[in-house]
Amino acid sequence: MIKSILKTNGITESFYYLVEVYISTFNVYESYVHSEVIRCEDLIEAREKAHKRREELISNLEKQGMFFLPFASQENFVQGENACYSVNLFLIQDIDGEEEIHTIFGHGDCSTTEALQFEKQIFERLKISQF
Repeated sequence: MIKSILKTNGITESFYYLVEVYISTFNVYESYVHSEVIRCEDLIEAREKAHKRREELISNLEKQGMFFLPFASQENFVQGENACYSVNLFLIQDIDGEEEIHTIFGHGDCSTTEALQFEKQIFERLKISQF
């Protein structure tokens, strides 16, 4: 277990995951955004739940059972006939109420490598702090 909260020198630092769905028809209909916070005492458990939830949401979207417009890739998108979506996964670092967002998967994928390295460093730091 890796505790998701770290207290040092009077500063409380906590970590949790956020899964966000964004659906757009490019102004034909109003965009839809849904966010789910995934917090657990054990950050490894939170990570597993967040990844699983992201995969569930992607699967549901691909089945298209919840929406009335079929999804299309950008190159096959037809205005008014299709919708597009993204399912993003973020690691949130909260330092005494100030949140910093790190994209793990989703928009801003160019930062994914850095975010995964950051995530690894956080896990190592939290693991060391427990001893």
